[in-house]
Amino acid sequence: MTHRVTRVGSLLAAVALAVAAGCGGGGRLSEEERAELDAAFAEEVAAAIEQAVGAVEADGDEWQAVAAFYEERGYRPAWLGATGPTARGRELAVEMLGAGTHGLDVTDYAGERLALAVAELTRPEAREDEEAYAERVARLDPALSAAFLHLAHDLATGRVAPTEAEIHWESEPRRIDLGKVLAAAAEQGPATALAAARPPHEQYALLERALAGYRRAVAAGGWPEVPPGEA
Repeated sequence: MTHRVTRVGSLLAAVALAVAAGCGGGGRLSEEERAELDAAFAEEVAAAIEQAVGAVEADGDEWQAVAAFYEERGYRPAWLGATGPTARGRELAVEMLGAGTHGLDVTDYAGERLALAVAELTRPEAREDEEAYAERVARLDPALSAAFLHLAHDLATGRVAPTEAEIHWESEPRRIDLGKVLAAAAEQGPATALAAARPPHEQYALLERALAGYRRAVAAGGWPEVPPGEA
């Protein structure tokens, strides 16, 4: 557990450095210039993204929402641009690495692998071969969308369907509009979209705070061992 926490912390630091560095361009481009560059790049890579999305053999609700999301936006990338990950893309990587704060396992969403891939694209060397870079974007952008949507779905509805658990009460599973969640992440930011997807009950917020408290205790060394002997 300690090794995983340390590794996730290192990845968060890498993504944070990417945020501080901008889109990997060292701040040399103005926002207007970067937007124009990203728009032109999006048009160039759209066909490759369409091909990448169409090549995935999946028919579940989550992937259907991802495919519809890209079709609606003309297969333009949502998280990656001409000079590396966009602000939304870097924010998404941070949210994926933070799955554990919701009691979920970051490995269930390939959070570490995807965050590393996002951080890698902030390096200028990653963009020296323009064709190879475009191919990476075409594969990675939809993968980021699918992983984020899977996280949002599990956060909103839980990992276990109430109908499949051995419990003695009736429960109607919460439903969310997957397409709207993904669109909100692209338009308003992944953090905002996840906040809207999380259970709204005060009990859930209390559980999150309790989990954070236990993890702080573990990080500080845990609890003292009780010596053997009579109770």
